[in-house]
Amino acid sequence: LGANIMGTSRRADRCRICCNSLFGSPGSLTMASRPHMQKAGLTPAGVVAVCCMLSVVAGLDIPFGEVAPGHIRFLPMEGSLCGDGETAWYGLIEPAVLKEPDAFFVEIMGGAVCFNKTSCEDSWLGAWLGITRFLKEKLRLDDTYVGMLKSGNNIPMSLLAPLRPGYLPFTDTHPYAGLRGVYFTTCTADVSMGRHNVTYEDGYSAYHHGGINFLTMLNGVKEKMPDLKKFAVYGGSGGGVAASVWMQGVADLWPSAEVTAFVDSGFHMMPGGEFFNFFWDNVAWSPGPGGDNAGRYDSVVLPTFDWRHQNAISSQLHAYNGRVKVVYIGCSEDYIVFGDRATMSKYSAFDGSSIHQLPEMWTFLTNLHKCAPAGSAFSYIANCSKHHMSREGWPEEADIEGVITMQSFTERVLKGLPPDAADPDRTHFWYVDKTLEDDRTVCEADQTPAPTLAPTAPTPTPTLAPTLAPTPAPIPMPSPSSNTGVETSSAHRFAVSFALIAAVTISA
Repeated sequence: LGANIMGTSRRADRCRICCNSLFGSPGSLTMASRPHMQKAGLTPAGVVAVCCMLSVVAGLDIPFGEVAPGHIRFLPMEGSLCGDGETAWYGLIEPAVLKEPDAFFVEIMGGAVCFNKTSCEDSWLGAWLGITRFLKEKLRLDDTYVGMLKSGNNIPMSLLAPLRPGYLPFTDTHPYAGLRGVYFTTCTADVSMGRHNVTYEDGYSAYHHGGINFLTMLNGVKEKMPDLKKFAVYGGSGGGVAASVWMQGVADLWPSAEVTAFVDSGFHMMPGGEFFNFFWDNVAWSPGPGGDNAGRYDSVVLPTFDWRHQNAISSQLHAYNGRVKVVYIGCSEDYIVFGDRATMSKYSAFDGSSIHQLPEMWTFLTNLHKCAPAGSAFSYIANCSKHHMSREGWPEEADIEGVITMQSFTERVLKGLPPDAADPDRTHFWYVDKTLEDDRTVCEADQTPAPTLAPTAPTPTPTLAPTLAPTPAPIPMPSPSSNTGVETSSAHRFAVSFALIAAVTISA
């Protein structure tokens, strides 16, 4: 049917992927979906046709096989937008030796968010709304350098390694060495979950399309690799928060895959916390009432991002019967997380001092380990102030005395091994003793399965929505210190690496 309607086998394949992911098989359309089809006036064939048309505009044509072994290429996502309207980009990685063709990873670059005119115009936060803007304004690169970075040429992974752009597989000992992968660059200031065009006060407009862009990338991977058996999605800081949301979307798109989400220093928002509840109600691109406005693309279905209750993530893990696991690492006194309190107060009506960061973190982790299925939740929390440890070379400050190191914990879990070979049943390593039998921790009696993710994301046109009433809102992601200029984010290091590689290429 797809070939008859669209005229190409490639588009027919997109139709098949879309239809099977949504309904299991075309035959099942006449069963569970019949009431919905009748209400919409569609026949089973009509549903498939609609699915085909959506797939045509959603799939990213990822050039697997065109990246040199041991290299990365940064490529444009044609039709996908950064916050300022620029084309979004991603990095495609080919391992030196492909060891697991049925496995894949995505690292989500960390980043800040903006949520009103003043925050989006901030000298630091606003730079996250565009790739070119970031390179020019923050790194002061000229047009020649920017053009080199966007050339699409193969860049050796070895040139990036000393600059630590993230937790990419630079060595053979990395858990994901030998896997193909994507380095997903962020440029929408919305924790890769936005599906909105927003016009803030005084006509200031932004494309918060992070969720649309990420789903478009996943659809491209799905089209070329529909039967993956292992999938890792991870990131540090804001990228870690995004990974913990997108793990369910990945699991829905690849229903036979073992899915791992790795969250490094991503305790900015937690299920059941005051911060998320304010975000839910007030931010114009949030999945809650705050985002219920004319700028939202209702046709784009993203993973459920409702963390109003502390059981949100443990409930999602139950829905996948053990094939999805989540791994958290962090410092109790993370200077970026704590510093965000002042930033939130600066740009919103939210009182950042009201966030009880440590109590909320322990409440969340205690609930997670008590209520999640056995073997699906892992955590390592040290008494330190560092941020994004996997990028920073695993500082000793982040190790807990008397137990395995944070690096060993992470690498073993991501490889599918028990964190501690000497104590194989232990899943959490904390610098303080916390009982999982706390009377305040209540698990849901009925763990409700997460909704299935629709695997298509129609690419919106760059037409801004009607002006929306301005809504003060918090910054729910980490942001580097814009005052001292000393500390930098993963994206900053990533862009610096770009600049140095360009310099080497030009001099050669």
